[in-house]
Amino acid sequence: MLFPMAKPSKSPAMIQSLNPPFLVLDDEADLAEYTGELLKLHGYKVTIETDSR
Repeated sequence: MLFPMAKPSKSPAMIQSLNPPFLVLDDEADLAEYTGELLKLHGYKVTIETDSR
């Protein structure tokens, strides 16, 4: 059985624009980096900080 190829409902540019930026703030640098990298893998724009000042 063959099915027609489905067309994506949203363009990749539109999907990217729906992803809000994230600020990862943690006093433990390893945890902040790990969390930030996970979010980046999913296409989010991430700013990583380890000091709130």
